[in-house]
Amino acid sequence: IRFCIFLIRSCKFASRFCDFVIRFCDLVIKFCDFDIRLCDFVIRFYDFVIRLCDFLIGFCDFIIRFYDFVIRFSDFVIRFCVFHIRVCNFVSRYCEFVSNCCKFVSRFCSFVIRFCDFYVRFCNLVLGYSF
Repeated sequence: IRFCIFLIRSCKFASRFCDFVIRFCDLVIKFCDFDIRLCDFVIRFYDFVIRLCDFLIGFCDFIIRFYDFVIRFSDFVIRFCVFHIRVCNFVSRYCEFVSNCCKFVSRFCSFVIRFCDFYVRFCNLVLGYSF
């Protein structure tokens, strides 16, 4: 009888212990389920952060290439303007040269006209014509 009572008590204890173990395991399962969900959230968050960083790297690469293009285009515009300034300086000097030549020709022609006028008057004076 004592042995049966011992067995009954042992079975009750074992039942309660098993019930505790089952509840503890349920709690561990719930904690693990929460941990799995938390890890899934963290993984998705880090995946988002990685994609965002990848986008930012691509955007910065685009900005760098755009500014590189702007710098090269500006350099081209500067060289184009410098070239045209040199061409305009050359044309200006050429026009100044042509203008000076025209002034010389004009003065020479004026001299020739005066000389011819003087020569005609001299010849008329020598020949006795009067104006």
